[in-house]
Amino acid sequence: MKKDLLPRILKEPLLHFFVVGSVLFAILNSDEQNKANLAATSIEVSQDALIRYLEFRAKVIEPDSFAGKLNSLSEDELQALIDNFIREEVLFREAKNLGLDKEDFGARRRLIQQLEFINQGVVSSAIQLSEDDLKAFLDLNKERYLEPATVTFTHVFSNAQLHGADGADEKARDLLSELNGDSPVPFHEAARHGDRFLFNQNYVAKDATEIASHFGAGLQIQLFELEPSENRWQGPFRSSYGSHPILLIKKTKSRLPDFESLKKRLEEDAFQSRLEEELFRLEKSVVDQYSIRLEPDLEQRLLSRSEQ
Repeated sequence: MKKDLLPRILKEPLLHFFVVGSVLFAILNSDEQNKANLAATSIEVSQDALIRYLEFRAKVIEPDSFAGKLNSLSEDELQALIDNFIREEVLFREAKNLGLDKEDFGARRRLIQQLEFINQGVVSSAIQLSEDDLKAFLDLNKERYLEPATVTFTHVFSNAQLHGADGADEKARDLLSELNGDSPVPFHEAARHGDRFLFNQNYVAKDATEIASHFGAGLQIQLFELEPSENRWQGPFRSSYGSHPILLIKKTKSRLPDFESLKKRLEEDAFQSRLEEELFRLEKSVVDQYSIRLEPDLEQRLLSRSEQ
C-alpha cells in the first residue's frame, strides 16, 4: 500500500497547484525583493523634493516662496544644494538601516545627527598623527600660522573738522617742525601736542588690519613703508580725520613661529582636518552605492554650467 502512495500523491492536481504556486511565489518574491533593494539604493532628486528640503531646513512651509528661491539659485548653488540633499538622504536611510529610529529619537535631522556622531567616533578613534604628519600639515598651511607684520608708533593729530582739511595740513606741518626741533619730542611725550584723537595716541605692535580700521587704508600703507627712527618724526600723513606727524620707532616683519611653539595648535588643527577628510571619504563611499537620478529640468540646469 505504501509503495503506491507516492505515485498517487504526485498525480494529485491539488499538489501540482501548490508546487507551481510555491515556485511562482518564490520567483515573484525574489523579483519584489530585487525591486525593493533597487528602490532602497535609488534617490530621485526633483524640484518638489528640493523645495520640501528647503522648507524642512527653514522650518517654514511656503512652497511658492521656496520654488522662487530654488529657481533663483546659480548653478554652483544648485549643485551644492543637491549634494547636501543627497548626503542627508543617504545618512537618513543608513541611520534607519542601523535601527536608530527604533528608539523614537524623533525626526529625520536627529537620525542624521546620530549617524554623524557615530561616524565621528569611529573615524576619530582610528586617527593617529605623527610629528611628520604635523610638519607636513604646517607646510601646507603656513599662511594660517603666520604672525602679521606690526608697527609701534605714536602720532600727533591735527583735526580737519576744527581746522578744515587745508588748515589741518598746515597745522600738522608746523607741529612736525616743532616735534623735530633742537630736542625732538620723545615717544612718551606725544600726548602733550596736537588735538584729541578719536582712537589711540600710542600704538604698540599693531598689525595692518587694526591700523587701517583707525586711520584708513591709505595711511596704513604709507606707515608700513616707513623706516623706523627713535627720534625723527615723519609726515605729516593725511587720514579721513585730519593730518598726523608720526614717530615710528619699531617695525616687525611677518614671521612663522617655530614648530614647537605651534605644536599643540597643530595637533588640534591637523586632527580636525584629517577627521573631516576621512568623514567625507566615508560618506562618499556610502553615497556612491546609491543610484542618483536627477529630474530632467535640474539636470539641464547643471549641464548648462558645464558647457559654459
